[in-house]
Amino acid sequence: MPITFGAGGLVGGGLKAGQLIHRMTVIGSTTVDLPNGGQSEIEGVIERDVPCTLQPLDATEKVRIGTLYAEATHQIRLHYTPTITVEHRVQINDPYQDRVRTFDLLMVTNVNERGRELNLLTVERVT
Repeated sequence: MPITFGAGGLVGGGLKAGQLIHRMTVIGSTTVDLPNGGQSEIEGVIERDVPCTLQPLDATEKVRIGTLYAEATHQIRLHYTPTITVEHRVQINDPYQDRVRTFDLLMVTNVNERGRELNLLTVERVT
């Protein structure tokens, strides 16, 4: 059964430019081999200043998602980009709380498989 959210969620709606009021940075990591035979993980910015909208999930949406993604806290919507995967995480500067919020990606959905919009199901890291 597909996961659906309310109006403007994973089904229907479509993104309008005025909705994209947040800017996010996509962070990724890779493992490199060291000369001594060990390995090290290096993090870096994949994409910067990506327009998006950040929406907290309410109780009704969490029930629709079910137990598989019960820990999900937010949905992030943005225009399609093929570089974002669940191995990444995103950071959004929150000017109202004067801090950077970090989100782990649980699911990345190409809405209607049309290559126009992505929905990210996320869980916020608590610092």
